[in-house]
Amino acid sequence: MKFKFVFVASFLLFTLDSCRGKGNSAFLFPITNVGEFKFFYEPENTFNQEIQKEILEEWKNPSVKIHTAPGIVCLFSGTVSVFGISVCFPDQNGNTELELQNILNFWSTHPNSGLEPEFLDYSLYDQASISIQLNKNLLEDINKDWFVLSGSKELDRMLKKEKFPETNWISVFSENSILRPHSTNSFMGFSVLATKGKVRILFSSRDFVSFTSSLVLEIPGNESVLTDFFSQIQKQNLNIINLCKNDLPVLSEVFGGTESSVGRFLEFSNSKKEPICFQDLELETISGSYSIFSGTQFLIPGETILKTESGSVLPGSELSYFSWLDLKKKGNLTLKSKEILQIYKNSEKIF
Repeated sequence: MKFKFVFVASFLLFTLDSCRGKGNSAFLFPITNVGEFKFFYEPENTFNQEIQKEILEEWKNPSVKIHTAPGIVCLFSGTVSVFGISVCFPDQNGNTELELQNILNFWSTHPNSGLEPEFLDYSLYDQASISIQLNKNLLEDINKDWFVLSGSKELDRMLKKEKFPETNWISVFSENSILRPHSTNSFMGFSVLATKGKVRILFSSRDFVSFTSSLVLEIPGNESVLTDFFSQIQKQNLNIINLCKNDLPVLSEVFGGTESSVGRFLEFSNSKKEPICFQDLELETISGSYSIFSGTQFLIPGETILKTESGSVLPGSELSYFSWLDLKKKGNLTLKSKEILQIYKNSEKIF
C-alpha cells in the first residue's frame, strides 16, 4: 500500500502510458502502481506552456473515469492536470475493470439508490470496498478523529450541521484562498475522508440536482494522507501568490431568476493567462455595496468561482447578505478591490 503526491510541473511527462480512449483516439495519462492512491495538485500547469493542450483537455472533465494499462485499472476523478486523484488496482484478466464499469453503470441509471459493498483486491495483502450510498448516510460513522477534504457543497452542509471540527476540514469552497485547492472546474467530482486505518473517497455525480447518492471507495490508509496533502496545498498556493498579478476577476455571469431550481448566483472567473490576485473584493449594486471576498485571494488561469444564494445546489460558497433582487433591475454592477474597479451594465430582466 502506497500513498504518493505529485507536485512537479512535469508530472504528466513521467509515468505516462499510451492507451486507447473512446472512439479509438490515443491519449496520454499518468498510470501509477497497484495499491496506490495519489493526489495531483499542480496549479502551475494552467500557465505552463510546456504542458500539451490536448493533455489538459483530456483531463478537463472532473467526473469519475476508468483507465487501464496492462495488468492495472485505475479510477480517476477531478481535473487531474490541475487537481485530482487516482486509485489503482491489480487487474490481470480485466475482471476488475468490468466490475467497476458495471457499478458505474448502475450508479448512472439509479441516482437515488444504494448498493451493498463489493470487495476488490487493492494490493498483495489488502482489499478495497466499493459501494453506492445515499448522501444522507455518508457521515454515519464519522467523528472528530477523521480529517476531511470536501469537494461537495452538500457534504459541507452536513459537516457544519454535525459541528465537525474545522481544524480537521478543508473545503474546496473555503473563503481562504491559501488553504483550499484551486481548479479550473467549479465541480470537483470527489471528496476524501481519512482516519486511522482507512481512507474513504466519495465520488460525486456531475448531475448534483438529480442524484442523492455517491460512489464510495474505501481503501487502507490513515489520516496522514490528508494532513500531508493539506500542507502541500499551502506550499503550492504560496508559490502562486508570489507569481500572480494584481487584477480583478471577471464578473462572467449573473443570474437573478427566481424560478430556477438551482438558485441565483454570481460567477467570477480569471480569463487571463496568468494567476491574478485581489483583496477585499466588493460588488456595488443599486442598493449598496456587498462584500464578496475578504482578505487576499487569487485565481489561477481558467478558474471560476460561484457565489450563490442560501440553499442553492450549485457548487460554490453562499452569500447570505446580498440583495439578489438587484440582479433583475437595470443599473450598474461595480466590482472593486482597493483602487481597482470595473463597471458592468445590468439590464432589467423579467424572469
